[in-house]
Amino acid sequence: MLRSAFRWSVLCVVAALAVGMAAAAQIDVPGVHGPTIQAAITAANDGDVVVVAPGSYAESLNYQTKTITVRSTDPEDPAVVANTILDGGLSNGSVVNMDGSSGTISGFTITNGGPTTDGGGVHCFNGVPTITNNVFFNNRASCGGAIYVWGGGDPIISNNVIRGNFADQFGGGAYFTTGFMAVIHFTNNRVTGNLATLGGGGVYEQAVGAEIYSNTISGNSPDGLSVNGAAYHGLLKTSIKDCIIESNFGKGLQVAAETDLNGISYCNVFNNTSGNYSGLTDPTGTNGNISVDPLFDVEYRLKSHAGRWNGSTWIIDALTSPCLDAGDPTSDYSHEPSHNGGRINMGFDGNTQYASKSANRPPTRPEWVRISPAVPGKEDLTGVCDDSTDPDGDGVTYEYQWAKVSPTGGYLTKWVDNPGKVLTADKVNFGETWQVRARSFDGTQYSLWKAHKTATIVRMAAAVSPASGATNVPVTSPIDITFKWPVNQLSVNQRLRVYQGANLVPGAAMWIKPNLKVRFTPKASLAATTQFEVRLASGIVCSTGRVLGWSESYNFTTAGSGAATVVTISAAPTAMGAQVTVNLSSAATVRTVICNIAGRVVAQLPQRELEAGVSSLVWNGKGSSGTKVPAGTYLVRVEAMGAEGTQATALTPLQVR
Repeated sequence: MLRSAFRWSVLCVVAALAVGMAAAAQIDVPGVHGPTIQAAITAANDGDVVVVAPGSYAESLNYQTKTITVRSTDPEDPAVVANTILDGGLSNGSVVNMDGSSGTISGFTITNGGPTTDGGGVHCFNGVPTITNNVFFNNRASCGGAIYVWGGGDPIISNNVIRGNFADQFGGGAYFTTGFMAVIHFTNNRVTGNLATLGGGGVYEQAVGAEIYSNTISGNSPDGLSVNGAAYHGLLKTSIKDCIIESNFGKGLQVAAETDLNGISYCNVFNNTSGNYSGLTDPTGTNGNISVDPLFDVEYRLKSHAGRWNGSTWIIDALTSPCLDAGDPTSDYSHEPSHNGGRINMGFDGNTQYASKSANRPPTRPEWVRISPAVPGKEDLTGVCDDSTDPDGDGVTYEYQWAKVSPTGGYLTKWVDNPGKVLTADKVNFGETWQVRARSFDGTQYSLWKAHKTATIVRMAAAVSPASGATNVPVTSPIDITFKWPVNQLSVNQRLRVYQGANLVPGAAMWIKPNLKVRFTPKASLAATTQFEVRLASGIVCSTGRVLGWSESYNFTTAGSGAATVVTISAAPTAMGAQVTVNLSSAATVRTVICNIAGRVVAQLPQRELEAGVSSLVWNGKGSSGTKVPAGTYLVRVEAMGAEGTQATALTPLQVR
């Protein structure tokens, strides 16, 4: 079972218990039940949490088989753990008795336990304890100087400091023997300077199954870790990985012949007085196992030139431990700080927030770089790149540079002259050729540059009318665009626009010459003495399907106002609707609308270009919805826009039958 999968299953069980224990309570110490932790435990029910304030408590605790949590105010804070002390006084047996309990003890300094038969610090028989984030110091027993767990289910012993404890027989630091089909999870513990008379100075494990992961076991006597068989041979096995076992005053790893050892992998076993291994073939050089000086500091953390936590801050070492980034590649390393090398460190602080840092590795060079638009016009050019990765998992940003290329080869400008993602239109001219390059940045280091092929600045339009910059353009003039390539009409209708300042001029585009020449006709005459802008927006599609991904614009100015247009009208009902007679003093663009008596438009005739004189217009009597309007009185309004922008309006009543 992988440690991450196991932790997830534990979280699920805890969540399920939490749902079923809606009435769970927090009991503070000191509190309403007095100043002692034991009084709070006695008052607690399954699922309750006893929270203990910093202080020294001269007590021996008994969980009374309850499934409760007893913790300090912040088990993750070393200062809180150091100042929340359970002191057994070396006269009262085990400091904490968890027999028959599936409870948790977390965040204490547990000291002066024993002398006793088993478990000077914590004793658990036939229970499933969780023992985390504690410091065990100067506890004494016949077996398991600090911790003794026997029988029960799958106990969890993690993130503890177990140092300076003593056993008259076995397991100076800890002694485990689990029940049928149970697996002990012993992870991220620092086991140092413990003593046992007969064996297993650090840890004595006699479980059916055990996962011994990410521990540092150093300076114990006689052996660092003693694994002594399974009572139910062949059912479960002991697995050891990501550990450092070094400088113990006996064997590093002692394995009894009958033990089902699932394997030792990605461990550093080094400099143990009586040899690194006993009972198995030395695995150094296989399965990621090494045997080298781990380069500890005084707190058994790994030295690193990228940063090591010294208890209060990160410091830089001249040397780097070979145990850095040397654990199992499949082990979780997500809790290690950046930069973590993308792999777990060996030892007790592997996959923790205090794991020694790795040197930052540069990101990879971008896989591709492009210019947008792909065939640029006279506009801002944008560099686009992607597919750079960072081996340390850092976020990546991109830096761009541009250079103008000579038609005969070489660069006319240096790369650094135009840095940035965007090369603005004011820096480029039609006919020039430019190139972009990009590199990635992880906040500390850059990748190599990746360059893109050159791109030449070109226009979509072969000709425009009125010509760009033209003046005195008649207000009734159509706007013609001749393209260099055959284009799709629908895309032109969407992309060809005329603006008066920020205002869009209503109108529609139509073909004059299929696929090449398009005419835009405004719905009304343009304003006189005014500048207009013709825009070809990016995204026009060629008939081949190619998208023209850039923009162009052209300006012209209309002529001044001429003589006013005079309009008179009359309207006569017909069997179908009405006939409207319009009399113009000069040619004009005419817009005719039919309103009800309240002035609301009910119908509108198509806009017409009419010559001077009398013209007839026909209305079919139907409204904008397509149905015949009710009989009654209506108003007919005609708006006439003269060739030079002059406007006249006439109004007449109409009786619809």
